[in-house]
Amino acid sequence: MDTAYGLLLADRQWGSSGTYNYKQIAVRNINAIKTSLINPDTNLLLMGDWSGPDDSRKYYGSRSSDWMADHFRAFRRATGDSAWDTIRTKHQDLIALLQSKYAASTGLLPDFVQDTNSTVKPAVGKMLEEEATDGKYWYNACRDPWRIGADAAVTGDGKSLAAARKLNTWIKGKTGGDPNRIAVGYQLNGTQIGSGSDAAFVAPFAVAATTDSGSQAWLDALWNKMLTTPIDTNTYFGASIQLQVMITVSGNHWIP
Repeated sequence: MDTAYGLLLADRQWGSSGTYNYKQIAVRNINAIKTSLINPDTNLLLMGDWSGPDDSRKYYGSRSSDWMADHFRAFRRATGDSAWDTIRTKHQDLIALLQSKYAASTGLLPDFVQDTNSTVKPAVGKMLEEEATDGKYWYNACRDPWRIGADAAVTGDGKSLAAARKLNTWIKGKTGGDPNRIAVGYQLNGTQIGSGSDAAFVAPFAVAATTDSGSQAWLDALWNKMLTTPIDTNTYFGASIQLQVMITVSGNHWIP
């Protein structure tokens, strides 16, 4: 999804009349995503193109950090395919449901959900990676404030704003406005489950902070934290998330 989105950005930045027709390649990718990665029963993203009906648990599971409403909007604009409107709405409604039912005070989402064809809930036990954390706010869901916040910040969409602001309000209160107190992982009720600090968990909250005009001091603190965080050259994950967050927060993110 990020690759397809990036190709659309390339078309907007440089056009598609040169060596590569970025728009054409993007649309081909977008159509492939719709064919191979959208569950036709639920209109929700699969965890991979390997998820098939033969394994109903995984087929009706989904990863919250993939629920990128801004990407869905861009795909709709690029292809003219109204199916992306339905897909976007389904994911936004799922976010609202999960926040309301399982994280009313925090807005936190789990890494994975299950039973998307019936009564959806956070993954119980191992869905894809770890039994202890697949149903908690861990190394997949840590991207959610960025992914949800990007759509809210760029479009002002009411559903995305509500979801992002819930996350922002909670984490600002939880930490007392100190980014150094953002933990590595939480239960959905806000109980810390990991120690230390990781840019993968800190940086995304900066995007959510941009959705609230009353959070400027908090946003500034998060930005300064990112500026002073040494890049860990041994892992791509936290560093790449922080870079993309800084691109978004600095106003260099849009929907092509």
